[in-house]
Amino acid sequence: RQSPAGRMKPSRTPAVARLVSTASDEPGEVPPPDPAAAPKRDRLPAAPPGEAFTDVGNGKRLVACHGAHLRYVHAWGKWLAWDERRWQLDEGGEIERRAKDAARSIYAEAARERNVERSAKLASHAIQSQRDARIAAMIRMASSELEVVARPGDFDADPFRLTVLNGTVDLRTGELRPHERADLITKLAPV
Repeated sequence: RQSPAGRMKPSRTPAVARLVSTASDEPGEVPPPDPAAAPKRDRLPAAPPGEAFTDVGNGKRLVACHGAHLRYVHAWGKWLAWDERRWQLDEGGEIERRAKDAARSIYAEAARERNVERSAKLASHAIQSQRDARIAAMIRMASSELEVVARPGDFDADPFRLTVLNGTVDLRTGELRPHERADLITKLAPV
């Protein structure tokens, strides 16, 4: 396609065209996204820009988006998810839901990307990343990222901390304080 100045503009795939409404006059550039038009996300920030279009890059995306809420214990072969009170074995598909969310976040990466070619590659990668095999690979790659790796002995290490419904009690002092991820508590007394 010809631009008003007579230069060729790279064509966009329909997915990228939906993500980025207009291109600037510079070849290969799109205007920065309008923050007011961006969807509001109440989750953790998206992955940092520049991650590779690979399963390893997607594993890093998952950790960047949701790593604060996830831990993986290799000895158990299990994921744990923070439920706002304690770390709980993921027996309900939480890791898969978060991986799908991380895959969908690649569309936002594409929308923020100023380079049209890279934006198109990101949009295509977002589609491919939502396939079952790619989601499973993302989860597998994330399991070895240091930010989420934990050992069995890391959990419930302080026998004087008791998590209850409204906080964590220090059994030495009787002090009740808010639930904390860093405590790495998995048990909950329902009182």
